[in-house]
Formats: sequence, structure tokens, C-alpha cells
Amino acid sequence: MIDVALVDEPVCGDSFEFIDIDRPYLFLGHIVKNQYDNLRLKLNDEYKPKKFYASYKEQNKWNMLPLYGINLKLNETGIKLAKILSDQENRSSVNLIIYENLINQFDLTCGDCYNYFKNKIYPIDFNKFRQLTDDKISKDKKILQHMLDIDEHKFDFQKFGSINCLLLT
Repeated sequence: MIDVALVDEPVCGDSFEFIDIDRPYLFLGHIVKNQYDNLRLKLNDEYKPKKFYASYKEQNKWNMLPLYGINLKLNETGIKLAKILSDQENRSSVNLIIYENLINQFDLTCGDCYNYFKNKIYPIDFNKFRQLTDDKISKDKKILQHMLDIDEHKFDFQKFGSINCLLLT
């Protein structure tokens, strides 16, 4: 058992990489909020998950968001959306209302995850991720069960966490 008191501890970043986002991609995985999450959340090794920081700018200050998951190549729709978002970022800031209106044009939503909205980090409701990638993972009907490596006969509540979908630009 992992000590739940670790929810009050910041993420120990020793196991996280700093990455430069040279091209946009789709992230599927966990947002690591504290050291408890860092120790308890597990994804199936088959998917080769990585722990890394995604950077974002907030109030003229750069911050890091710890992530644990996989990065998927965008399809044509995803690339088009990422380009529009990048162009908008370069012209002016993108607020949540502008973002929601924009993704609505692509039949996408962020109603379940809008609280993760940040500059260069754009949440997409998980049930819509298949519209942004042609990766073979998008064909898996039991992707949550497979990514979380859930045993139907034994449930370990500590390793269970929500899988998020983020468009990183």
C-alpha cells in the first residue's frame, strides 16, 4: 500500500523528463498531481508510457505540468486543429471560450476536462480522442482496460486513475 499522506507532497521530478515539443501530438495518460499519484498510477508497459513535463505559460510565467502516458501522432484533423491553435496563440492568447468554440467546429468537446486548459495544453474529452489520431490504439474498443492493465477479477484501487486526452502544441 502506498501512503495516502503523500497527496500533500509535491511530485518528485526525478523520474520525469523535460521535453521540447517540436511538433504537436496527442497525449493519453495521467496528469500527475502529487507524489501519491506519481507512485500509484501505473500504465501497461506494452504502450511504453513515459513520465515527462509539458510546459505552459500562465501570467507571464513558465510552469511545468507532470504527465505520465503515451504520445500519439496526430491525423490530418488533429494537425489542422493544432495549426489553428498555434496560429491563434501567436496572434493573441486563447481563452477557454474561444477554445470551446473552435473545437466545437471539429465536433470535439472538453466538458469533462476543461479544468486542464492551459496555454499549449488543450484538453479533449477522452471519448473524442479517436477523431484526432489514426494510431492503431484508436481501434482498441477496450483501450481504458488495456492501458490501465485492469484485471477483471482483481481491482487495485490505488493504481486506478482517470485517463486524460490532451492536445499538446
